[in-house]
Amino acid sequence: MELLPRRALHRLAQAAILIASLCLIVALPALARATPRHASARHAARDRCRVVKRTRTRTNEHKCAAESAEKRQRQHKAKPKAGTAAPKARPPVPATVTSSPASAGAAGSAGDPFYVDPGSAAASEVSVLRAGGQTAEATQLQTIAGQPQAIWLTDDNSGSQAAVSAVAGTAAAAGKIPVLVTYNLPWRDCGSFSAGGASSPADYESYIDGIVSGIAQRKVVMVIEPDALTELSCLPASEQQSYYQLLHYAALRLSTDANAAVYVDAGNVGWESASVEAAGLNQVLGGTAAAGFAVNVSNFYSTAANVAYGTAISQLTGGKHFVIDTSRNGGNVAAGLWCNPAGAALGQTPTTSTGNALVDADLWIKRPGESDGTCNGGPSAGAFWLTYALQLVANES
Repeated sequence: MELLPRRALHRLAQAAILIASLCLIVALPALARATPRHASARHAARDRCRVVKRTRTRTNEHKCAAESAEKRQRQHKAKPKAGTAAPKARPPVPATVTSSPASAGAAGSAGDPFYVDPGSAAASEVSVLRAGGQTAEATQLQTIAGQPQAIWLTDDNSGSQAAVSAVAGTAAAAGKIPVLVTYNLPWRDCGSFSAGGASSPADYESYIDGIVSGIAQRKVVMVIEPDALTELSCLPASEQQSYYQLLHYAALRLSTDANAAVYVDAGNVGWESASVEAAGLNQVLGGTAAAGFAVNVSNFYSTAANVAYGTAISQLTGGKHFVIDTSRNGGNVAAGLWCNPAGAALGQTPTTSTGNALVDADLWIKRPGESDGTCNGGPSAGAFWLTYALQLVANES
């Protein structure tokens, strides 16, 4: 007598399972739509960017194709040359920059040297080498540590004001000018080696506000968001518009301080055309007091090539001035290589004496010796790599 109820109960259970499964299948699209927007947008942007890289020809290896670039780079892994000769003797680096600025609002002024960061990774490594008795290597590395280099502000908004205030205050007390780089936009680097950034547009604006408060009317050079303007095609349309707005906000807020010389990054010779960069710059710089733009940040193109490129952009942006990153452009790097390539060397040391009325300064914006990313044997992006740093010195002509 118990057999029939049990069978009935079993059939009811099977029916219930079937109904639950159908309900779950129907609900899945709604659950997918409930994924947090920024996480899904970053992944979608990265995938779109990889498609763009495969279908567009550029002389520069776009960072958005990080994985494929890394694979290709590793096939030609840069190794220290056996028996590399010691670098040529160099005269002592002058303690000050005495040249005059090219224009009002330019990066330097008569008698105002750029700030040398005593706490840079290169300076710290020099101390370690000396303590370990490696005096020859320490002397070579001092070639880098003794030069003014930009300080990259990648902290969140809670730390930007204090960090900038400390640097600006120390530099001002010594009569020097620090070069600072904002690098904190949301969806940064299209999810590649330097992915990260502020959690939202509002968070980024707070970060910029903190930097403005930290400067507090002291002399600084500001370089705004390397790569951002040039690689924004990797982002969906709504986030591209956010980038334009945030870059404009940064240029506007930072340039309200008359002592801040502000330059928005404009890529490099091998990435986008001068007309494309100029169009973006005109959107970002309009209505601001920014001095102009920066070229060749973290790249390796010659100063002559950058002068021609920057001049072409200037002609399309109402005569805006520019600065050039010469930190690693003194060697011989094949066009299109951007990630820890062999053949790179230190370039012109930082100066406002450029010999060109449009070029306000040659600067070391990328800190020589800090990795571009995990390619060609390098550590993570921004980590100091002693082997590569010594190669940059040894390759210097």
